[in-house]
Amino acid sequence: MWAGEHCPIEIKGHILRTAFEEAIGDLDEEDQTSGLAIHGKGGSHTRFEMPKPGAPCRRRTSLEGLELNRRTAVLCADGQIAAVLNRQGRLAGSGNLRKEHRAAVARRRNSIPRAVRWGTTPRTS
Repeated sequence: MWAGEHCPIEIKGHILRTAFEEAIGDLDEEDQTSGLAIHGKGGSHTRFEMPKPGAPCRRRTSLEGLELNRRTAVLCADGQIAAVLNRQGRLAGSGNLRKEHRAAVARRRNSIPRAVRWGTTPRTS
């Protein structure tokens, strides 16, 4: 019943509240582990432990890509920079094609000023 696609979340909540008294989570910074203790209404206790989840892995733009971004940002908008890098086969750190918003994030993260339009002042955002 739990795995059935027709079981609404409300029913699952009722099942959990009927079977379990409490769940207690803890984090051991020294051992870098996290744990969960589940106390059943019938008196059973179950404890799970696992390594503390790490920070998400961020893929960074390559140094060559950053240098190209730095040189072209003077004249080109973020979308144009992404298009140039894609045409050159320089994929993003995730292995995907580059996109305008990702080019903008890489530019801002590395303090690269954006292209100046005629009659405007340079900005880094």
